[in-house]
Amino acid sequence: LCKEEVETIDHLFIHCSFSREVWWFILNLFGVFWIMSRMVKELLSIWEGSRVSRDKKQLWMAAPLCLLWCLWMERNRRTFDGKEQSLDRFKNSFLSLLYF
Repeated sequence: LCKEEVETIDHLFIHCSFSREVWWFILNLFGVFWIMSRMVKELLSIWEGSRVSRDKKQLWMAAPLCLLWCLWMERNRRTFDGKEQSLDRFKNSFLSLLYF
């Protein structure tokens, strides 16, 4: 996505500057302070055990899976179609999918 480093799973989904911005956006939505994990597997494991209010729990659990899907689709769009969404448009697409 960012073309700043070699594309690994962890870089693409967590450490890429584009991905990282969206993770901070999500955490701010939920009012959560977070130290980002180094690996996707670790992030998902910790995410599941995090405490959020009961009324937000369902969205909290869906958010990382939704984001991983959106990031993967954006990566493929850029790689194979040569099309790129702005960060703001990507966030809106993510929210639309999450709240659908």
